[in-house]
Amino acid sequence: MSEEATFSCIMKLLSDRQNFISQTKSDHSATAYLVMKLCKKYAKNAYTQLEKELKEHEDLESMFQNWLSWIFKGLPFPHLVRVVDCFLADKKKGLYRIVIALLTLYHKNADKVTSDDMMGSFQKLLDFFQNIPVPVEKVFKIAYGIRGFSEKIVNQQLIKVQMTLKSQANLSERSMSADRLPSSQSAYHLQVNSSAQPVIRELRLDSLSRTRSVGVVALGNFKSSILTAEQMSIIWSWIPIRVSMLQPEVIYSSNEHGVCLTAFYMAVGSYEPTILVVKAMNDEVFGAYCSTSWNARNSCDRENKKHSYFGTGETFLFTIVPEVKKYTWVGSECGTDVPHSAKLFMAADSRMINVGAGNGQGLLLDDNLLYGRTEHCDTFANEPLCSSKDFQCKIVEVIAFK
Repeated sequence: MSEEATFSCIMKLLSDRQNFISQTKSDHSATAYLVMKLCKKYAKNAYTQLEKELKEHEDLESMFQNWLSWIFKGLPFPHLVRVVDCFLADKKKGLYRIVIALLTLYHKNADKVTSDDMMGSFQKLLDFFQNIPVPVEKVFKIAYGIRGFSEKIVNQQLIKVQMTLKSQANLSERSMSADRLPSSQSAYHLQVNSSAQPVIRELRLDSLSRTRSVGVVALGNFKSSILTAEQMSIIWSWIPIRVSMLQPEVIYSSNEHGVCLTAFYMAVGSYEPTILVVKAMNDEVFGAYCSTSWNARNSCDRENKKHSYFGTGETFLFTIVPEVKKYTWVGSECGTDVPHSAKLFMAADSRMINVGAGNGQGLLLDDNLLYGRTEHCDTFANEPLCSSKDFQCKIVEVIAFK
């Protein structure tokens, strides 16, 4: 599965927090409390045994706060693969069934459980699950053989749990494993790491929409000789969400690394994706998001011939000064019926680098990165990025993601 497809699947799971992945402290606590109630109802003997085994310093509710660890930290990988399949097909209810089955097996195999008095109850559970003595088929047989287990009962129990938790003023003190989860229930937050300047970006996950609400983003320690923080935040809102989770860094500057393509390729060649930013002598700012590494210029086809053009439809051109505008690939709107001249994303050799072509050069820089040309091209259907089609570069920068 490609990186893009994997990310799309994760976003699908995140968009349905009710059925798949809890994303807030309150949701996490409610789910954990629900699992405890279900285990008490459908695995009563096992629940009672676990309660009796608790040490003085242990708390049953705290143990169930870590119920996901029973599965994802405890089970052997072959078992876990089957459980994840179950989760994707049966959603959270599938995991509830699995936990009840695991606790039932723990009770039935009590004589095989490690009896070290120094070991806590939670660790004893994990040790048993890591060395579970039954095949995964047995686990599923128990899980899906639970009598009276239905979605209706689960929903009824969940409502009761939510009402109980709302009445507890000290809910935050009861959660151990959820301390780092966001308290807001309206969005999913991501942080671009910086101890000095924490950056919070809000992703709206409404029906798999890729809409993002982005304010003036501090972007950690990001520094550029061309872009201000506000200008960078604009570009940040345009790039694919999976890339925006990484930390941006200027890896090439014509002011520092020299003005030649050799230095350019040495500095940026292996990075993917990158943002190429140009500041012209008239102080206009424009550039391109380059979805593929510049080293791809050396790739060959099956006949061992170098590709003239490379890149993907995620590539786009943009202007920042004097006008903010993004030019996406024309194929993203017109579907599969795209002429060859509109599939020319990136090109590079020892004499130039180019983003966008087809009856014109979208953004072309010469071998010294001093002069360039911009005009309408079929790939992006863009206007010239600069007021003068032939321009001189004041600064050229490349931003990568780490």
